[in-house]
Amino acid sequence: MRRKTYTRREGARLNPDALDAQLIARGIGTRDLAKLTGLDLGTITDARQGHRLRKSTVLKIVAVLDKLPVNPTLGALVGLPAPEKKKRTTRAA
Repeated sequence: MRRKTYTRREGARLNPDALDAQLIARGIGTRDLAKLTGLDLGTITDARQGHRLRKSTVLKIVAVLDKLPVNPTLGALVGLPAPEKKKRTTRAA
């Protein structure tokens, strides 16, 4: 009896609709994301199509998206939750 070969499944697939919503909410496109992450345009296209990506690639995309501000209007139009407003704290004198 022959053993089945094991295929290593590293990385993850990003949700294409969620990634598109994140890009739109920040007012950037595929080329912009590729330039900001230092990744190849084909890699970003693969991510937008739901292909499996390496963990390091996912982390680069997430790091860039975390740094870019979300436009509240664009975010609302694509269904992202409204950003939480920071509570002001008062210092005792």
